[in-house]
Amino acid sequence: MPPPLEGLERSMPTEMPPVRDPEPSGARSTTATRGKAATGSATGEILETLAIAVILFFAMRLLVLPVKVEGTSMVPSLTQNQHLLVSRRAYTHWDIGSHTWYLFGKPRRGDIVVLTPPPQEAQRGIPFIKRVIGLPGERILVKGGIVYINDQPITEPYIAEMPAYTWPANGQPYIIPAHDVIVFGDNRNRSEDSSRFGVLPENLIRGRAVATFYPVNEVGFLPHSAYNAVDGGR
Repeated sequence: MPPPLEGLERSMPTEMPPVRDPEPSGARSTTATRGKAATGSATGEILETLAIAVILFFAMRLLVLPVKVEGTSMVPSLTQNQHLLVSRRAYTHWDIGSHTWYLFGKPRRGDIVVLTPPPQEAQRGIPFIKRVIGLPGERILVKGGIVYINDQPITEPYIAEMPAYTWPANGQPYIIPAHDVIVFGDNRNRSEDSSRFGVLPENLIRGRAVATFYPVNEVGFLPHSAYNAVDGGR
């Protein structure tokens, strides 16, 4: 804040001739000192604001990751150059003994996740974005353009077209191991996903996409699909 103005008095009419009030000998140095103090205070406030901004920036980066979609494997749900906010702590968990404790919950069917592809993938190190379809302990089969979970077909209104493949290739349901998931792209026939690289360890999931912030006409939270046949409407 600027220093308070001092020494201002309203002139009053008087019959006496004006008298110049001589400045005390130490007044000038005192004013200069106050000016320096005010400047130092303003600089301190600016540095404090910058420090808070930097702390908030890194704190947000620990919680939220902005990503841009490249490619068409998630069409029509996500499009090229769409910008998303990804919750990096969505699946925070601790392994205690033989049990895994999740802070906010396990991966759910229908979650759109950003993941590190398995090591065998050619595009090593480039993150993928896919949808979680199969969960640990479930039997999954893709056949005749339909995904079956525990022998129950699921409805997927978000896919671009029905998958033109059978997975596993032997036509028999696959039991998903503990701590693994199955992920597919919504553009099933043009996606590098579990139909090619198999199960995905949960520890390769970087986070869950929760919202889009660009283009501006699509700003909002991403919808989550319900799978009544196998999840009881969740």
